[in-house]
Amino acid sequence: MAKTVTDQWESQSAAGRPRDGAMRMRRHGAELENALLQAAWDEVTAVGYAGLTMEGVAARAGTGKAVLYRRWPKRAELVLAAMRHQVGSIASQIPDTGDLREDVLIVLRQIKDRARQIGADVIHGLRMESQDLPPEVFAITPGVMMTLLTRAAERGDVQLEKVTPLIAALPGILIRHELMLSGTAVSEAYLTEIVDDVFLPLVTTAGRRASSALSGVARIRAALGRSQAGQVDGEEPRPRLGIRVLRCLDQAAHGPDQGQGIGTRDVLAHRARRRSAPG
Repeated sequence: MAKTVTDQWESQSAAGRPRDGAMRMRRHGAELENALLQAAWDEVTAVGYAGLTMEGVAARAGTGKAVLYRRWPKRAELVLAAMRHQVGSIASQIPDTGDLREDVLIVLRQIKDRARQIGADVIHGLRMESQDLPPEVFAITPGVMMTLLTRAAERGDVQLEKVTPLIAALPGILIRHELMLSGTAVSEAYLTEIVDDVFLPLVTTAGRRASSALSGVARIRAALGRSQAGQVDGEEPRPRLGIRVLRCLDQAAHGPDQGQGIGTRDVLAHRARRRSAPG
């Protein structure tokens, strides 16, 4: 039977180079891809994201780097695939408890747990090379939230007409922002504040805006405000959240009319910080 292209590359890369005391076996299909992804994960764990190279992964997998490039042209794409191979995707395990609050909390806990398994180094590396990731990656968490919201709307708990794409993305934005600032140390209390004090008031028919919600939003906005401020010299630039996200927080606390006005002040403050920033 004629050799496949994969077989030829495997043969060429294996020629004269024993692995584990024996000639490498030809692999193809799912077996080959699983081996490549496991090798990529083992390599990034061993050398860190910055030290990861296609050559290093290929050597660990016992193949040629052309096999990697055909599947994942960019390093970030390879690491993302290896990460999903290792810890899965939240899109493959969407909860359905019959309660929107609990479902959203479960998703946020999954994001937190996956971040702990992945590690801050890989998260930071992917963030720095996010331009190399396919656009659909950034739609996964909002898509999961929309699934939860659609189910809640069918139960009469949510008014979908109140939900904008930004609102659907907001829980994921807030937890990932906190992960970027604190590594993987995100408390259960913070997750609860995201859900009870920000997300639910924006989407539920009740639209809760009790004093506890106001204080929760205030704490989140204060943390975001600290992250928006200027850095100490030599410190790595901190991630910034957009004005529209801050406006959503104000709407959660005060309602859409108040949020619009406070959002304008955010814009002015943001512009003032930019004017006063060095360089």
